[in-house]
Amino acid sequence: TLAVDFAVSNPSAAASPVATGIKVNNRSMGVDSAGQPLENLFDLARKAGRATGLITNAAISDTTPAAFYAKSGNPQDSETVAAQLVETANIDVVLGGGQADFLPEHQQGRRKDGRDLLLEMRRKGYDIAQNKSELENTPAWRAPKLLGVFSSGNLAFADEIQSAGGQPDLAGMVRAAIQLLQYNRKGYLLVVDSGLVGKAAAQNEGERMLRELIALDQA
Repeated sequence: TLAVDFAVSNPSAAASPVATGIKVNNRSMGVDSAGQPLENLFDLARKAGRATGLITNAAISDTTPAAFYAKSGNPQDSETVAAQLVETANIDVVLGGGQADFLPEHQQGRRKDGRDLLLEMRRKGYDIAQNKSELENTPAWRAPKLLGVFSSGNLAFADEIQSAGGQPDLAGMVRAAIQLLQYNRKGYLLVVDSGLVGKAAAQNEGERMLRELIALDQA
C-alpha cells in the first residue's frame, strides 16, 4: 500500500488503504490527497446493520488502529485522534492501550485541553473497562457499548503480560469482543491489530517479535 506522494508509505498511509480502499498521502489518515474524509470498512458495516469492534495491543490512538476511525492530516496528534473516537462514538467495542490520550494531565494523562474522554464515553452509554476482570465481567446480554483501555501506553509484550497488573492479552480481548459482538444477529466486523509485532521489530528485538506473532496466531 504505497502512498500517493511517496514510494515508501508511513504507518498511517499504509493502514488507510486497508481501512478505506483508497491510497492516501504520507502523514494522512482516513482522508484523500485533497483532504476529504473517506468512507471506511466500519462505515460500510454500520450501513449493513452489523456490530463493530476494534482491538489493538498498542495504543488505541496509534496510527494503524486509528486509520479505521480517524480522519486526520496529522496522525501524530494522538490527543486529537483519541477525541475523534469519542466524538463519533460509533464503534461498539474498542479495546487496547493508550489511556494517557484519554485523560487530562491532572489525572496522569497527557491531554492539555482538560477533557476526560473516559467520562465522556461513559456519559454516552459506554461501559469502561480498565483491567482484565472488568473486561470479563462486561454484560453480554445486551447490545455492547464498551471502551477498554488497559494501559497508559502500549500493552505489555507477551513475555511480560503475566506481571502487567491485570492487563488482558490479545487472545483474551478477541475472545471477549466476540462474545459481546455476537449479540447482533446481523453479524459483526471485528478488526484486530497486533501492534506489538511492529513495536518489537522497530526495537530490533527479533525473539520478542516472534513471540508476538505467536500471540497473534493464538488470537
